[in-house]
Amino acid sequence: PTSENLPSVQYHIGMSYLAQASTSDRDQEPLRQALTYFANLVDRYPTSPWTEKARLRQRECRESLAKHHRDIAAWYIRHDNIQAAESRLANLLSDYPDTDAAADTLDLFAREYGKRDDNESATLARATLLRHHPNGPLAERAREAGTAAPNDDPLPKLLDRLAGLKTRPDRQKAPATISSYPTQPPGY
Repeated sequence: PTSENLPSVQYHIGMSYLAQASTSDRDQEPLRQALTYFANLVDRYPTSPWTEKARLRQRECRESLAKHHRDIAAWYIRHDNIQAAESRLANLLSDYPDTDAAADTLDLFAREYGKRDDNESATLARATLLRHHPNGPLAERAREAGTAAPNDDPLPKLLDRLAGLKTRPDRQKAPATISSYPTQPPGY
């Protein structure tokens, strides 16, 4: 337990979990495990030469986990289940607000809310994007839409709005009925 090689061991265990990670549509447990090992290394051995490498890998793991939430939210939007998509957005913004995937997701939701004529939610999504990701093409798109950079953080307001929208019945499309019986022609 007092070995000077423990930072190296922690890093390589994290890397072995990271090597098991696959695409964002697969199980994310290897990424969560890798993130845990890298975080432990950073916390326990801040002066180790492995710490900077672990910080970079932490960022990589966080970005991949955020992309997972983004991809699932986009899938729900494509299938017209805004309630489930908003749930993923809330998780993403709670856990990974500083990631590039969060910026992509905020832009996606701003456009989706615009299509649904939910101007308040669209403005909050754009304002959050501007506050947390002020540089880049997505922030520029938010500025072009007429959203100004807010003085206070709009993220808590957006999360409160998402929590309030959960209970509205118009937020979820009813699933289509699936039958194992072939459809009968009329008059059969």
